Amino acid sequence: MGYDPDGTWDWNSFWKTVLGIAIGVGLAAVSVMGVLTSGGTLLVPVLAGFAIGASTSLIGQGIGNLASGKNFFDGINLGSVIMSGFAGAAFATGTGFWSAVAIGATSNMGISAIENKSWANIGLSGLVGGFSAGFGYGAGKFLSNAIFKNSNVGFKELFELGKLDGNIVISAFEAFRGSYITFLPSITPGITRGILKFLGNLGIGWS
Repeated sequence: MGYDPDGTWDWNSFWKTVLGIAIGVGLAAVSVMGVLTSGGTLLVPVLAGFAIGASTSLIGQGIGNLASGKNFFDGINLGSVIMSGFAGAAFATGTGFWSAVAIGATSNMGISAIENKSWANIGLSGLVGGFSAGFGYGAGKFLSNAIFKNSNVGFKELFELGKLDGNIVISAFEAFRGSYITFLPSITPGITRGILKFLGNLGIGWS
């Protein structure tokens, strides 16, 4: 957001920044409301989701750079890392399929907007993000049924049970170990950014 070289206000960049900020605030609000309405029991999974989303975005962008012959940290956008963290936190509040699709689509649109990409790129990011989040949600449900047989028991439930008998840190670790598949949607924004970063470095897609 700023001025064009000729000194005029860049409204196009301005509205992209507004869109990105609005989406980030919306995702943060979803997480905060989830924590509040749960009486605080969702705080730990939301923090875990944020960490997973943010770290996956950083790693995804870095791998996208390496795969296209660039330095790992070349052009890493911290705004997109934070936005992916907000998306991961929102996923961790316990979303259904269509909510996951909406979070995946809007978060990736917000990331592209913050990166000041073209409107076509923002739309493409939304489509890819929504699809990948929906796939991640479905895969998480399928694998949870196939492996853990506990599709209705997630991080929050395991964490609350673990706290009754042990240390909070150990309980959080054990809860994650027993429900990590349910966090699959949280990694999808980062994976999407990695793919788009790779394609963008090669000049493929809309910049």
